[in-house]
Amino acid sequence: MPIDRRKVLAGAAALAVIAATGAVRSEESRNMTAAAMSEQTPLQTALAYHQAWSSRDLDRAMQYIAEDIVCDAPAGRIAGAAAYRAFMAPFVQMLKGTKMLAAFGNESSAMVMYDTQTALVDSAPGAELVTVRNGKIVSSRFLFDRLPFEEARRKAGR
Repeated sequence: MPIDRRKVLAGAAALAVIAATGAVRSEESRNMTAAAMSEQTPLQTALAYHQAWSSRDLDRAMQYIAEDIVCDAPAGRIAGAAAYRAFMAPFVQMLKGTKMLAAFGNESSAMVMYDTQTALVDSAPGAELVTVRNGKIVSSRFLFDRLPFEEARRKAGR
């Protein structure tokens, strides 16, 4: 499938806005209505979700997650919003920062790639391919490099 240059440029423009502002700060963006969320493109939804959890605001991040989400992660399949929140909570708690590397989207999905810094490791790259319906992430293919975490645990003697 050929790459649509307009979508790549739209993703780059969205990343530039996030980088320039540092975060989505308005109260309106924190409490988006379902109607407003459903009008967002999948890329906008993925970026808003990423910005929320990378700011350690899991409550706001979960506004973008469908109740029946299915997430395929390195540790296995996670089904449902409650299980997904339980999966994300420990990571969000140890998060120190993120750096967005790339983001792309089409009419039904988006992919974001980033590097994270946590209390355990200085660099842990990750990527998510999400499917969005009505402004909510209904599925996620979540990949991250487990090796930095395994090495940190080994050094700590765990």
